[in-house]
Amino acid sequence: MLNEALDLIGNIQTLIPDRQEKVLIKPNFGCHKMAFTGATTDLRVLVALIKRLKKEGYSNVVVGDGGMAGYLKVDILNYLGVPALCRKYNVTVLDLNRDEGVLTELPTGCKVKVSKTALESKVIDLAKLKTHVLATVTLGTKNLLGCVVGSDKREIHLKGLHENLGSLPSIIKPKLTIIEGIVGMEGRGPVGGKPKESNILIASADVVAADLVASKLMGFDPFQVTHLNHAIRISTLPYDWKDIQVKGKSIAEALVHFEPAVPINLEANPFMNRLKHMIRGGPLHPIATTLLSSSSAVSSLVKRLGILQEEINYQSSVGFPSINKALCKACGTCVNSCPANALSIAGGRAELLEAKCLRCHCCVETCPTNAIAL
Repeated sequence: MLNEALDLIGNIQTLIPDRQEKVLIKPNFGCHKMAFTGATTDLRVLVALIKRLKKEGYSNVVVGDGGMAGYLKVDILNYLGVPALCRKYNVTVLDLNRDEGVLTELPTGCKVKVSKTALESKVIDLAKLKTHVLATVTLGTKNLLGCVVGSDKREIHLKGLHENLGSLPSIIKPKLTIIEGIVGMEGRGPVGGKPKESNILIASADVVAADLVASKLMGFDPFQVTHLNHAIRISTLPYDWKDIQVKGKSIAEALVHFEPAVPINLEANPFMNRLKHMIRGGPLHPIATTLLSSSSAVSSLVKRLGILQEEINYQSSVGFPSINKALCKACGTCVNSCPANALSIAGGRAELLEAKCLRCHCCVETCPTNAIAL
């Protein structure tokens, strides 16, 4: 699917001619949820992109992201198995939240530190097809927020979210945008929504054009997405539909209606938005963690009010998938879908090698007989 999309827009070499340049693949690893939940980038697509770059001769490839402000105390990349996967392909992994930051002033006057690696690399924006309770959609443009270092992401949210998001493409300047929606997220994204199987993959040399098409495919009016309108105003391009060429399937053929993310109760309240960012990894995080973990009633209340979208106690770990031998038909679907080659067929049944398993659970997602479960 990835190679087909890339072939439709030409080839990577036309966008990044110098194969010795540092290429930063910027996926969506904003939280610790697996790809089959619709929250994060599918590791199979990441592997396919790394292989494509290696095949075309790019020798300095880095995979990097900086998780959401509420996850600064969580080692998301290790949690999702990204370093173990990338070691197989001799690719460096970088937590952009811990990268050197370059102080950058946005058009709104907001000053944030942007990852030096992102600014000095040719960026491939590997985004996810998701809804967002405050930004309507989180696609290529919103994915660039992961290049803002650490808690400075809060400044983007609190000092003009839509205007600040719309300015990121002009600062990060991604050379290629890929929006992966094998399983996207609808409803209360970017973390608390529902998985939406859509099998969509969009590739474009223009991040805003990719987002406009993706928004329309999700059933939204892209010109009603506020941060995209700001991105259009900053750009010198017209972004009229007649100027956007869509290859492969037409928008009508690929249309998948996503349930919108509607803010609830206090979620869109400016004071509560500021309070939320003080709780999620901010100065109130220790107190809030103690309070919410000690009372399920309080935890449930703050989620219903929209103060928090997800749990803030991330001590649990993801286990290995289990295989029900009685349900397994030895079809090999899990073997073909495993990015770590941790599965094989032996004795007429699937077998898991835990030493190789990344616990990404692609096998759980793809098993046609539901023989693999958490």
